[in-house]
Parts: sequence; structure tokens; C-alpha cells
Amino acid sequence: MPLAPEEIEERLIALEERLERRLRSNRSFTTNPLALATDLDDLGSVKTHLDFEEAPLTPTTPPAGVGRLYARAFGNLAHIFYVDESGFEHLLAVPWENVDLGTDWPAATATGTGSVAFAQARRINLSSGATASSTVFTRTPDVTGVSTGVDDNVVDWSQRVLINLKFAVRANTSTGVVRFTLGKGTGDGMGALNNRGIGIQIEQLSLKGHVHDGTDAATTAALSTLTANQAYRLFIVSDGAGNVEWFLDGTSIGTSAAGPSAAGVAGDCVFQLDVANGNNSATQSVLMHALQVAAW
Repeated sequence: MPLAPEEIEERLIALEERLERRLRSNRSFTTNPLALATDLDDLGSVKTHLDFEEAPLTPTTPPAGVGRLYARAFGNLAHIFYVDESGFEHLLAVPWENVDLGTDWPAATATGTGSVAFAQARRINLSSGATASSTVFTRTPDVTGVSTGVDDNVVDWSQRVLINLKFAVRANTSTGVVRFTLGKGTGDGMGALNNRGIGIQIEQLSLKGHVHDGTDAATTAALSTLTANQAYRLFIVSDGAGNVEWFLDGTSIGTSAAGPSAAGVAGDCVFQLDVANGNNSATQSVLMHALQVAAW
């Protein structure tokens, strides 16, 4: 309803007082070149929201005692990030769910000298051993509940699906292969995805993206050359429209438009980790830990 004249006058007086306090406080962003937004304390009650547009320039590391909040593209969608004074970027407001590893996964399937080197609640190490043509794989149970709004043994790839994990290739051989995927079923063995899913394929130390759109599997060109025994943080983002992006230690390393975009087949919902040494009498092994998933 319209304000009465006396109410308008009262508000103008209050606004003048706040502006005077603001000028006296010397806290305006115009006098603080390090600030990216004005201090709202002196404006009184602010009933609004803040819109963050993708920054045209990547924010640099702020000085000591300063943190920066901003939006940037992440998997074809603007996400809110925070960078601290050490330069570390934090992705905010993702509904991560932890995925228990080794001790909750069914027993591994192995050939030759393939084995689970160790398995704990938050990490697992698979090794082919040194006998040629040895393999080993392990997976989650068939009901994972990744997606909401569908049966708990279905991954709805029309939703955004994010995977976050740490891994390290501990030993490698020229014909060795490591695969990590989401989208296989409990009856699937070693090898590529055979229905909708996303993941990675590591050939010796060459990291590639691996996807299936429901018709065909596809593996990208090499996205990064890894260093043995070095830990990496991996993000995989499926945007719900068939586009998949891979991030290594916070940096985008590649994309594919051949990913899934519709609900998967019931039961094709397990995380699986494979290791094989090919025809080499040498060991290929991988450590995976801190696995998380989010979907909405």
C-alpha cells in the first residue's frame, strides 16, 4: 500500500542518517580497493538476494585476511566458489554424499595375481600383481540410491550427477589399464561401460574420460599424463544433457558430448574399479579414497 507523506519523510531522514554514518565510517568500497562488494552493515535491514554472475576473469589469490566469493562455470552451470588466502578454491553448496569403500563392497573378482592390496572404509587399493594378464575388480552393491525420484537401483542421468574422489596410480606398466566407472550392473565384469554411465580410463599413466550414452561407449583422447604415486583430486560432472566434464585438482582437463542424458537401466547403478596389467609381467595398481557423489 502507498506510504503516507509522514512515513516517506521518516524514511528519508533515516536514510540520510545512515548515509552520514557511512561517510563517517570510511568503510565504503570506494575507499577499499580490496573489497569486491560494499559493506551492508550501515544500510539497515536489507530484504533482498545477491546475484553472482560468472566472473569475466578468474579471481586471483586474495591477500592475507581476505576471502573471495564468486561464480564461475562448472559443468555448464554457474556455481558459487570461495577462494581463500592460500589460493585454494572451495566449491560451495553441493549436496555431497559419502560412498563407503572397501569394507562395504562385495568381494573382489580376480584372475592371476590380481588382488585387493588393502580395503578400509574410506579407501581401497587394487593391484594386478606381476603375473601377465592378471586382473582384479570390485564394486559397490547394486542398490546405491544415487538419484532421487526414481527407483533406488536406477541412476537418472537426466539429472546433474557429480563424482568427487582422490586417487593415485601406485605402480604402472606399459599395457596396464585402470577403469573407474558409475553405471555398470552387478553382472558386468572387467572392461568398458556397456550402458549409460561415466568414469575414467587410465592407460599406464595416461588419463582419459570414459562415457556411455545408452547406445555406444566412448573414450576421450588423453586428458592428462599422471605422475606415479602422486595423489590427485578428480571431479566428474555430467550435466543431464549428455555433456560430461573432467576436472583434475580443480582444473578442467576435458569434455565429452557423448555422455548419458536419460535414466539408466535398473541395476546399472554400481561404482566399479578395475585394474589389469595386460600381457606384461609387471604390476599395475591404483589407490582410491574419499569417494563422494551428488545428484539433483
